[in-house]
Amino acid sequence: MTRRQLNILIPVVSIAILMGIVWGWLAGNTGKIIYVLTPTDLEDPVRVEQLVTGPLKDSLKTSGDVGRIKGISIAGLSAIAAEPAGFAVSIDSLTRELTTLASSRITEEPPLRPSVIGVDRGDIIHVFRIYNDVSDERLMISAADLLIRELKTRNLRVFANPQNAESAAEEQTYVALGAVPEESFSEMIEGIQNRIPPEIYLSAYYKISGRF
Repeated sequence: MTRRQLNILIPVVSIAILMGIVWGWLAGNTGKIIYVLTPTDLEDPVRVEQLVTGPLKDSLKTSGDVGRIKGISIAGLSAIAAEPAGFAVSIDSLTRELTTLASSRITEEPPLRPSVIGVDRGDIIHVFRIYNDVSDERLMISAADLLIRELKTRNLRVFANPQNAESAAEEQTYVALGAVPEESFSEMIEGIQNRIPPEIYLSAYYKISGRF
C-alpha cells in the first residue's frame, strides 16, 4: 500500500468508526419510554388524577429533556409515560432526572412512592400488588418469591416498587416486563392465588402499556 493510499484510507476508516459510534448512540436512545408508576390506596380514578397523576406530570414537565408525556389514572394506580425530547437526550440521564423529580412527590399520607423505569417501546408492562391483612412479612416474602419465580419462567423481568419499611409487611407492588398477554397474565395470577396462604391477596393491574 502506497503512502497516498494510506493517507486516503486513514480518514475514511476514522469517519466510518465515528459514524458507527454516533449511530450506536442514537440507536440506544430511540424507541425508549420512561414510565413513572405510583401505586396508591385511592380507588377513585378522579382522585388518583387530582392527587397523583396531575401533580406528577406538572413536576416532570419542568424538565426540558422531556418530550411527549402521557398519563392514566385508574383505581389504585397512576401511570405516566415520558419520551426523551430528542436524540441528544440520553435515556439513562433522563431516567435519573425523572427519578429525582418523582422523589419529591413521595408522601406518607396518602402513601405515594413513585417508581421510575426505562423500557423499550415494545415492552408489555404488567403491574401487580401483593397485600395482606395480618402484617406478616414472612408470608409476604414467601408469596413474592413464588410469584417472581413463576414470572421469570415466562421470561418476564421483574422490578419491585420502592416501599417504606412500615408498609412493606402489608403490601408490595411489582412491575413485570415482557410479552405475556393480559389474559394469560390474569390466569397466572389467579393460579398462584390458589397456591398461597389465604391471608395473602394478589391484585393485577394487567397491561398498563396498552391503556394509553
